Amino acid sequence: SLSTQRGAGAIRFDIGAPEGAYRPALAWYRVTLHVKHVVTLQRQGEPLTAYASAAALDAAGGEGWYRSQDRYGASIVLKLAAARAQAVELRLDPAGS
Repeated sequence: SLSTQRGAGAIRFDIGAPEGAYRPALAWYRVTLHVKHVVTLQRQGEPLTAYASAAALDAAGGEGWYRSQDRYGASIVLKLAAARAQAVELRLDPAGS
């Protein structure tokens, strides 16, 4: 399961662990969250590595994130392992959120 919640000063994105015999066909989830003013980003309470671009993240071969822009505006793109539970928290700048 995937879920997103926005609270006071933060956004939380959760991925549920696979249940039973289900195993995701994908190794990675790439998730775009449209938000401008992220101050910090943590997964399971630890900083998630930031990259300069999609190419840099892909070259690193693991999890991480980068800032992006699409037709809907500014965004954060997360690359997360699909086969386990994940909890990501994006802390927002109170002046800009």
